[in-house]
Amino acid sequence: MLTRHNTQATIRYTHIQQHKKGARIWLQGPALHHAGFPVGTAIRVAYLATCIQVTAQADGGRKISRHRQGPVMDITNQKVAALAGPLGKVRVAIETRCITIRLHPWIVLARQREERLGAVWTMGTLFAGAGISSAALRAGLAEAGVPAETRWLVDRESRYPDLAARLHPEAHMIAADLEEVEADLLFPVDLLHVTLPCTRFSVAARNRQKGAPEAEPDATSVWGFLRLLEHINPTFLVFENVVAARKSAGYCLIRAALRRMGYCLHAAILDRYQAGSLESRRWWLVAVSAGLGQPEMHAIPPYPAYHATLADALEDVPIDGAHPYLTEKAKRDGRAFQRLLVTGSATHLGTIGRGYHKRRSCEPMLTDGDQERLLTPLEHARVKGIPDGLAETLLAGVCPSVAHRVLGQSVLWGQAYSG
Repeated sequence: MLTRHNTQATIRYTHIQQHKKGARIWLQGPALHHAGFPVGTAIRVAYLATCIQVTAQADGGRKISRHRQGPVMDITNQKVAALAGPLGKVRVAIETRCITIRLHPWIVLARQREERLGAVWTMGTLFAGAGISSAALRAGLAEAGVPAETRWLVDRESRYPDLAARLHPEAHMIAADLEEVEADLLFPVDLLHVTLPCTRFSVAARNRQKGAPEAEPDATSVWGFLRLLEHINPTFLVFENVVAARKSAGYCLIRAALRRMGYCLHAAILDRYQAGSLESRRWWLVAVSAGLGQPEMHAIPPYPAYHATLADALEDVPIDGAHPYLTEKAKRDGRAFQRLLVTGSATHLGTIGRGYHKRRSCEPMLTDGDQERLLTPLEHARVKGIPDGLAETLLAGVCPSVAHRVLGQSVLWGQAYSG
C-alpha cells in the first residue's frame, strides 16, 4: 500500500544510469539528509505496480551509504529499467522519510497514446486550410487498410473552416489562432497533421523580408502548437512545408521538443515524381511515438502521374489575355522577376502559391503566342494532383481568388496520399 507523507517535497526528473548489474538510480546530496535520510539510515524498498517507494524504517534491509558529497541512495536492478522506459528518465519525489520514484510524465503520455491506438484512427489538423491535406491523408490510410475519421480542424482564416466542412462534415471546425484555442476543445487524436504558415519560409518571402522567418505575425504559432501538444498527445505527427522551412528556428525547436517527449523522427524531401503531379517538391517530417518503432521514408516509390503534360490538365478555356506590364517589369528589374510562361507541352511547373490570383511575375501562366492567362482553379487543383471530384466539391460557388488561395496553400495530393 502506498504511504502518504508531507506534501513538502523535492522533485527531481532524472536520468537512470547503466550499470553491469542493471539500470541504476543514484540519489545523493543534502536533500536526502533534510528529508530524514542521513548516512546509516535503514530503509525499505518496495516495488509497487506504478512506482518504487523507499521509506526510512528501523527494520529495513538496506542502509543509506556515505559519499564525499553526503548521503547516497543507490538502487540497481532491472525493475528500474522497466520503470524508466525508452526515455531512460524517472520522476523522484523526496519527502520526509519517504522517496517515491514514478514514471516520468512523458513516459505516461507515451503509454497512453500507444495504448489508445485502435482499429479506427482519429485525426486532427492544425492550420488545416480547406482540409485538402487531411482528406489526402485519410484517403491514403483507407487505401492501406486503416480507416480513419477526422475529429477536428483548426485554421486562423475564418472562411476556411466553412470550406473544409464540405470535405469533413463530421469534424469539429475551429477558426482561431493556435495561441488562443482552449486545449479542451481539441480531443486527443492518433494522427496530427500540422502545416505551419509557410509564407515567411518561401524563397520569395526571404528575398523580401529583413527579419527572421519566425518574425511576427507567425512567430507565436510555434508556441501555440507546443502549448497544445501534450493535451492532444498524438501517436503520429505529420508536418509538411516548403523545403526552406526545414532549417528554420521554429522547426528546430519542434524537432527538439518531440525527441524529448519520446518521438522518433524522420524527414524527407519529396519531389513531383512521388506526388504524381506537375508541381515541385515539398519537405515532410514524420514523428512516431518511440514505442512503435522508427519511421521510414527512404523508399517511397514514384506515384502514378495524373497528367503527363499540362495540356492534359487544361479546361476548354481560351487563352486571350496579355500582361505587358509584367514583361516590362522583368526587363527592368532583372532575374528576380523573370516570368514563368508555359505551354501545354510542359511536364512540370514551378510552385503556385496562395497569391496566384494576383498575377505575379514568377508563377506559371499559360501562353500561346503573345496571349496568356492564369490557370483556372480546377486546372490549379489538377496540377497539384487533387482529384476532380474532390476539387469540384470544394470549389463549387467559390470565387477564383479564394479558390487559388486555398489551393496555393494545399499539399501535393499524391505525397500525402502515398507517403
